[in-house]
Order: sequence, then structure tokens, then C-alpha cells
Amino acid sequence: MEAHNLFGEFKLLIERVAIREIERKEKDEFDRVWSNLLFEDFLDLGLKKGYEVEVRPAIVEEGQSMRLTPLVDVSWKKVRVNQLEGIELLLQCEWSKNLELIEAAFTKLIVIESHFKIMICQQLTEHDSKVLIEKLESMIVAFQSQQIVQNFLIAVWVDDHFESKEIYCR
Repeated sequence: MEAHNLFGEFKLLIERVAIREIERKEKDEFDRVWSNLLFEDFLDLGLKKGYEVEVRPAIVEEGQSMRLTPLVDVSWKKVRVNQLEGIELLLQCEWSKNLELIEAAFTKLIVIESHFKIMICQQLTEHDSKVLIEKLESMIVAFQSQQIVQNFLIAVWVDDHFESKEIYCR
């Protein structure tokens, strides 16, 4: 699969959620509604492409052990005869505008090897978005793996649209 084409497909999914939900900006629901829609779309696409897909619920049910929830929000795994062959995609959402929380969520993507990694988050201004993207890119460079080709898509919600950057690591 060509990374650029897949990132185009991923961006369309992300934008489609934004278009569907742009009118629903009730802050109480923003995280869960958008996250669940993104998770559903990436679940469907992963299954359609033949991957085993694991999705973390946006809200952990009362009484559910945290040990049962995946480390990242969405993962696509290559599995053959009950044997994990690799992870194709990881997706992480963090709707807080707090840089430290976003960095902590992004760190999960950096330390787990996968061909495609998507971080979806938000900032107040385009300037803040650019600063955030530069910071996340510097984290990628600092932790870059030599074992596997890893491609990152960072999508930052600003006001009424997504700013995004594709980063290809060879």
C-alpha cells in the first residue's frame, strides 16, 4: 500500500466526521461523539481491508477493568493462524488542548511499531497547531525506529477545520 494514498483516505475519513458533526459543538459531547464516530469509521475501513481491528471505547463502562482496554484508541493488526505478524495502523485521539496530555498520548504512537500512525487532537489557533505539529515531529525524530518504515499523520482541529501533516520515516 502506498502511504500517500492511504493517508489521503484517512484524511477523508477524518474530514467526513468533522463535516457531519460541525454543527454539534456541545462541549460535553465533543470528545465522545467525535471519537466514537472516528473509531467506527476506522473500524469499518480496517475490517474492509482485512485486518483484525481493536477499538478502545471512548468511555469505559462502569465496572470494566482498565486492563481490558487497549493501549491505543484503534489498531489494525495482521494476524495469521492466531499469530500476530505485525501492526499496520495505530490511531490515538486526544481532545484536550493541553500540550502535555497530547504529548503523552502521542508517545504511545512513537514507542509501538506500526506502519501507519495517526494522531488526532485540537488546538485553539493555527499558530498553536503549527507549534504542536513541530513539537510532535521533533519527538518522532528523537525516537525514530530503524526496524520498520513508520508513517505519521498528525491532524489538528483548529476552529472549524483540520490542519494536518504527513511525516514519512524510512
